[in-house]
Amino acid sequence: MHKKMMRITLALATVLALAACNNKQPDTEPNTNAQNHENASEQNVPSNEQNNPSTDQDDQAVADQAAKVSAEYNALLQNDGKLSEAISYLQEHINEVSREQATQMLLSLEDAQIQATPALEERYYAEGILQELANNDAYTRSLEDIISQLPDGKLKDLLSETQDNGYFLYSVEGVFFPVIDYETYTQYEDKINEDIAAYIKLKARDTKAPALRDAAVAVSLEELLNRALDAESFMTDYPSSPRYKEMKDLFQQYKGAIFFGSDNSQLFDYSTHIMNDEAQKTYNAYVSKTEASQSQLLADLKQYMDTAAKNDYKDSDTLKKMREKFLGIEPE
Repeated sequence: MHKKMMRITLALATVLALAACNNKQPDTEPNTNAQNHENASEQNVPSNEQNNPSTDQDDQAVADQAAKVSAEYNALLQNDGKLSEAISYLQEHINEVSREQATQMLLSLEDAQIQATPALEERYYAEGILQELANNDAYTRSLEDIISQLPDGKLKDLLSETQDNGYFLYSVEGVFFPVIDYETYTQYEDKINEDIAAYIKLKARDTKAPALRDAAVAVSLEELLNRALDAESFMTDYPSSPRYKEMKDLFQQYKGAIFFGSDNSQLFDYSTHIMNDEAQKTYNAYVSKTEASQSQLLADLKQYMDTAAKNDYKDSDTLKKMREKFLGIEPE
């Protein structure tokens, strides 16, 4: 009897051991009560993987509201004469949409303003408008300042509409025309995708202080190079951005000014054909920076400056071919 009990005990111990191995449980005996409590907790407390009807309903309500905002906003943009209302609507409701939706809403605004610009600009050529602007010293005064001093009338209405529709007034050689005020976009930079935030920053700099004005380089060469490098970085960092092409075009403008200069800001002196001193100093300083190797623009500029230095910075056919290559200009 004693031996029989020992055999039963041994068999039972073997079964338990095999069961423990098959279940890959630790050597210690499981706490059944604790396990049951944990299972009960999992049933009572929702997790990220479990359905929560209340949360799902809230999320759906947020999505529905965002879709409604986007639809109402787009309807305003597509309605002639509602541009200022769309801008006000964007300011009021942008916090109700996702980052992606906010980004698209801002890009849609830019598209609408670009499309509306020619018709608005044409109204500035109506009889007497340009002269009246000149009489009110619009070259140096802000739109807001001029509007506040004007009596009610055609010009005041035009300037008010220009401002309300998100433009500022720009002048070139005595001609005034509306330009999109990208600085008003910067208030949304923390609510949109980072590529479009970067795009807006550079556009705001370039519209308020254009690199080229009246056929001259209107900013310092340091600023010109910095803008070009920012545009280059954008193209490297955001090759799939919906504003890649626009930034590439801007980059090409900057490169043209860097390697060619402009009609009223010649890189090489007309008579001596020697590169001007400011360009020599600034360009050589930039290509000597440690980070220059990370920029194709600065690599090209270094090659250009090294070649120019060999001939005392005098222009040559070799330099002409180099800058045409850098700008993608087909040789004649």
